[in-house]
Amino acid sequence: MRGLATLLLLASALVVTPIYSQDGSQLKGPKGVDYGVQGRSIGPIKPTDTLWRIAAKVRPDNSVSIYQVMQALYEKNPQSFLDQNLNHMRDGAYLKIPTLADIRAVSPELAKQRSEQDDELWEKRKMARLRTAKLLLHKPK
Repeated sequence: MRGLATLLLLASALVVTPIYSQDGSQLKGPKGVDYGVQGRSIGPIKPTDTLWRIAAKVRPDNSVSIYQVMQALYEKNPQSFLDQNLNHMRDGAYLKIPTLADIRAVSPELAKQRSEQDDELWEKRKMARLRTAKLLLHKPK
């Protein structure tokens, strides 16, 4: 009986162990679970967060790609993204985690294509801001 109690105690500790990311945000619960079915969210989003890292953290298993998870996160939380771009998450937002079924419904090819397109647009936007900043710095008075 005593051995069974110890085993149950250890098992319960594993079930509630938090999963930490490099940026300190956490998602509590066991690994390999469909957090979307449980109605879980992740957040608050910080300026240092990337959708790729969040998708890697909540990805239920290797049967789906990171790109599918990213697109499913976007589709479940469009209000949490600015400029309709996967790279521009709203600071302070909480993302509802999609179910495995939601993620599998996303085409892997289209999800990767969308991510690459948004990356390209994001880089162009950053370059345009950099050019504008340089022009303002060198503007004659």
